[in-house]
Amino acid sequence: MGLRMRKKFIIDWKFQAKYFLYSITLLLSYTVLFAAILFIPPILGLSGGDLPERTEAARAMLNLHQSVWPAIGLVILILSAISFFLTHKIAGPVYRIKKEIAKISAGDLGITIKLRKRDDLRDLAESLNQLVDEMRLLKGTLQDNHQFMAEFVEEYNKQAENEQGSLKIDDQLYRKLLTCKEKTIITLDKFS
Repeated sequence: MGLRMRKKFIIDWKFQAKYFLYSITLLLSYTVLFAAILFIPPILGLSGGDLPERTEAARAMLNLHQSVWPAIGLVILILSAISFFLTHKIAGPVYRIKKEIAKISAGDLGITIKLRKRDDLRDLAESLNQLVDEMRLLKGTLQDNHQFMAEFVEEYNKQAENEQGSLKIDDQLYRKLLTCKEKTIITLDKFS
């Protein structure tokens, strides 16, 4: 069964905004550094030298302003859009994984985390699915142990009522076994 395309681009506003702002800050820092590297030599040329050198520096500065700023603006817009879509690619899987972990915490071990084919964090989802499989095995072991203890306690109670059994068990050990059985029931009740 294939998973459908996500229709909402803003899945987790806080998460996406945080990483979008990180990437925009990095992009703007790069732009400032790039502009400084491009514009400092002509600016220095304007401050010293004779008139033809300053005229050439001013002409270079005007050419840079006409060609560089529109290109930088376009690059910022394109990279901002790419950054937004990248945060979406990560936010969707994180959102789904958080929802499934909440179900697991509530005791639902019948889940399997499914992500879209091209989503990121597929390896994390697979690791969590393996963890859920291990928890299912643990639950099965607990159920088996509970069954064994329940049968033992029932048999002991029958023999104690009839006082015919050859089974002799210390009352303190019996109480410990009952306590263990009750704790196992409490643990098993957490998982549906």
